[in-house]
Amino acid sequence: MTDEKSLVLILGAGASKEVGLPTGEELKSEIARLFREHHMENALDIIAIASDISNESLDEARRHISDSLPQANSIDDFINAHADKPAIAACSKFAITRAILDAERKSTLYGLKHNEFTSFDPTKSSDTWFSNFFKILIENCRLDALPSRLRSVGIINFNYDRCAEHYLFNAIQNYYRTGRGDTADLMRNLDILHPYGLIGDLPWMDPEDFTDFGAQRPDHLIHGSSRGIRTFSESTEEDNPRIDEIRAMVNHGSRLVFLGFAFHSINMELLFGKESPEVTPKTTYASGYGLSNSNCDNIRAMIAHRSRVPHPGVQIRNDLTCATLIQEYRHSLSLNLSA
Repeated sequence: MTDEKSLVLILGAGASKEVGLPTGEELKSEIARLFREHHMENALDIIAIASDISNESLDEARRHISDSLPQANSIDDFINAHADKPAIAACSKFAITRAILDAERKSTLYGLKHNEFTSFDPTKSSDTWFSNFFKILIENCRLDALPSRLRSVGIINFNYDRCAEHYLFNAIQNYYRTGRGDTADLMRNLDILHPYGLIGDLPWMDPEDFTDFGAQRPDHLIHGSSRGIRTFSESTEEDNPRIDEIRAMVNHGSRLVFLGFAFHSINMELLFGKESPEVTPKTTYASGYGLSNSNCDNIRAMIAHRSRVPHPGVQIRNDLTCATLIQEYRHSLSLNLSA
């Protein structure tokens, strides 16, 4: 990963909501519903065998999750609050994977193929931030310049889904008419970090071991995919090199854009650490659609403090969605050096 990025996108659940994935609140509700309404005996048996956790502990965790998860700020916060109970993490990871795969399958991005660019219909996502960002990415950019353009961008994706990777792969392949292998090579120039992991690699990421977008999988394969998810404590272990990559990307990015991000304290700590080091001067933009003015003021102050950016350099817009934020600040976010 290069030391500095011209533009760093930090994605929360609201970013994927624009293509049909659940918000954090909706994901909590779906996970609680799965454990409350569905027979999970087979899944619990699979988890017990694979993780050496007793069925009794897993059944108690299932009841605990269905009863108490609605009280939590997020599923990540809930898992972190019960870090001493491995059954909670194991059950939660399984349910997250099942819920996200189901949501991917229902999303507007489902059905895109990895080996035929003619399946990509850009009109299905034309009103999303994905489309607006892609226009920034490819502005005045020929194919031979695209690797450098991609290296100038970083994405920190707090979501477990693969919407950003899936969309960009297909959009690049369709726009530049590149083959599958060449498109995969291009995508490797783009640093995308998932602090909490993701529910499996896509086919172009790992042709040997992948979980296709929106795949319908039996419980034993869902459990296998769930191993790619990390808890907060796993993500912030001192010997985890990924945490250094994440914070370096934030600290040295010249422009930060928060999209659909809830600004939970554990995620802010993961991004910035408890003590903010010297950072590259930056401007920060954030979508805050529906947030109160008071909450926007508090978040602005928190970002300014953690990133050592004066308040005027932090733009939080509670009147803009992810898509309209990118559109509103399109010129400010340009990657075109001649713009």
